[in-house]
Amino acid sequence: MAVYNKAGGAAVLQCSLTQWFSNVVQGMTIFDPKALYEQHAGRWVLLAVAVQNNPKNSLHLLSVSSTANPLGPWRN
Repeated sequence: MAVYNKAGGAAVLQCSLTQWFSNVVQGMTIFDPKALYEQHAGRWVLLAVAVQNNPKNSLHLLSVSSTANPLGPWRN
């Protein structure tokens, strides 16, 4: 997961999906992220899938920004 300035250059925020969703799940493989900006609500939305082999388990993970700024707080 990374956020870049529109002007280019280095990432201004960077972390793994495991770190991003660490307050929700541990010990699962997180993959297939999709990020989009919902213009009517003025929020960023991040979706991902998490799986675990033993015991078999799978989840859809959802994260939504609190504001239109992707560097601000998010809710998982």
